[in-house]
This record gives sequence, structure tokens and C-alpha cells, in this order.
Amino acid sequence: MTTTVLSDPRPKRRVNIPRNGPFPIPLSQSEESEVSQEGTKSLSTKAAVSWKFYRGKLGLSGIKISDESSIKDLNFKGFFGKGSLSKNIPNFQRNQEIVDGLPVLSQARYKRHLDQAKEHLRPSKVTRESNERGVRITQLMEKENDDVVEMNQTENTYVLVKEQNEPGSSEADSSFQKVEDPLPVKEYLQLTFEEAFFLSYGLGCLLVADEKGKILDILTMWRRFCELSNKNFPAFYTVYHYFRSKGWVVKTGLKYGADFLLYKDGPPFYHASYSVLVVVVKEGSLREDSVKREDRYSTWASLAALNRVTLQVAKEILYCHVIQPNSIKEEDLQSPTCISQFQVQEILMKRWVSSKEREEQGEL
Repeated sequence: MTTTVLSDPRPKRRVNIPRNGPFPIPLSQSEESEVSQEGTKSLSTKAAVSWKFYRGKLGLSGIKISDESSIKDLNFKGFFGKGSLSKNIPNFQRNQEIVDGLPVLSQARYKRHLDQAKEHLRPSKVTRESNERGVRITQLMEKENDDVVEMNQTENTYVLVKEQNEPGSSEADSSFQKVEDPLPVKEYLQLTFEEAFFLSYGLGCLLVADEKGKILDILTMWRRFCELSNKNFPAFYTVYHYFRSKGWVVKTGLKYGADFLLYKDGPPFYHASYSVLVVVVKEGSLREDSVKREDRYSTWASLAALNRVTLQVAKEILYCHVIQPNSIKEEDLQSPTCISQFQVQEILMKRWVSSKEREEQGEL
């Protein structure tokens, strides 16, 4: 493999979280790890090390992680995934106003929750009834014989609704009403297919269940990801695994028009250093396959536009050529064993400035 010398990343000025391990698994016998109640595997070593398995559910666009402890471990030990309601780190609940341990909603937002609950529970009925604990939402289901029965609720989620202040009153004079939230909004962690397969195949700490709740094996998972991914999953995962193995934190580069972004240590500590473009080429000629070619950056105009955007955000473009052997067949791509047959070549793209080139030649 050809290796490119990369420049140092730019650190961020304000860092509010500590630096944890690079992966959500114990890397040594002395490293402490949390012990989960289920899905743990004890290793017979000199020091007892607990191996934690995380569980996710397969979706059309990624893997969903709902357990709060799993979200914390996966996101802060390697920065895998992103919050479903946040820009990056799941902080939707943490950014909410909390009073007496309950989140605070405005009257307008609470009304939206009621409207959404009515739409979500059709043909159900949503009513409000007062009791000593506050205002409770009762969900009533309509039967064919017009009998009305109450739905069983296993968990009640209460919130505080902020009353509107009178003109001239201060924020401290706000009053709250305790009510039950008819449609609680809970944030979950969403993993890309590359992240999920790296955790399952590369680290062996993620169990993925399909729509019916059945745990997928590695081969079935690979084939399902290839079907659901809207890109060349074998090549893209090879690039993801390649840079993760080199110590980079790899995130999606969709917002900058790239395939991946490379971070040192993680997004909270450094700005992204490189925008990675994945290009699948043939062995020998190093040209893209005319059948599978994606005309994303085939013109000078598109390449110049991408280069301008990348320079504006203080990054560099890194072409990553995935060299596919001529001997590999389509059926070989249906198994993760094809990863070892690919080669990765890095090409760092820089803008040529004629005046700077003349100055360097003059110094020589």
C-alpha cells in the first residue's frame, strides 16, 4: 500500500469532555470495563476482563442503538455514530431545561405533542384527566362494537409545561404544570453500515438484530448491508476499516460533499483534517470501471467546486483509490473475505499556485 504523509490537524480551543479509550472494548488486561447484566463474556486471563456486547436494530439507513449506557460507551469511546436528534454527539436530552428532575416544555410544544399523538394513535382517542399527580393522558382505543377500552401503559413519562407569563413579569415568575407527555421524544444513536460492521467484524462487540429480532451472523450482516447501502459497500468499508486501523476517527463527509472525514482523537478535540473521496479502480490500469463509475468528480468544474468548499473549511482532499483485483468476481464480493484482496492507495490533492511554485524554485 502507498502511504501519504499527512499534515498535523488543528486542535479545538474549547474541549468539554475527557479523552476516553479509542474503542469501546478493553484493550489490555488492566483496563477497567463495565460489566453488562447480559451479553458478557469472561476471558480466562491473569486479570479478569469483561467483554461487553452492544445490541442494535437494523434499519433502512443504519443501525439504531437505544440503550443509554451503550450510547454513552459507543459515542465517547471511539465516537461511533451520531444522535438522531443532534448534530453529532447525542445531547438532545442534556440540552433540555430540567426542573425538579423533569424536562420543561413550552405550551406550544406540548400542544404539538398532543396533535402528533392524536395523529399517531388514530383511530385512538387522546383525552386529559386531572388527578393528584398532575394531568394524565389517557389513550382510548375504539373497537368495532363502539366499546371503548383503556390501553395499558407500562411507563408514564411526565413533563412540566411552562405557563405563559403575563406582560411585564420576569422569567423567575414562571409557573409549571405537571402533565404526562403523550408522545415522549427519546434520542437514539444511529450507526452507519460501515461503523456497525466494524464494531461487529473488526472489534466483535456489536450484535445486530433484524426486523424480526433475530441476531444476524457476520455473513448475513454483510449481505444485508450490501443490499441496503446505496453505494459500493465492500469498497467503502475497506476504506473505513483502513483508516480506523491507522488511528483516525472516521465520520461521514456528506455535509462537505465527500465520502468520509478524518479526525484525530475525535470531533470534540480536533477539526476534521481531510475530506476523503473513495474511488474504485481496476488493477493495473488504475482506472474506474466504466460500468460502476459514478460521475461525481469527473469534470473540472465539480472538482474545482469541491476544492473551494474544502479550502473554505480548512481541510484537504484525500483521494483514496480502492484497487480491485481483476481476479475477483461478483460472488466473491458477497463475503467479507474479499476485504483482504483490496489494496488502498492514498493521493493527497493540493491546489497548484504558480506564484508559490516560482518562489520555491527560486529558493532552490
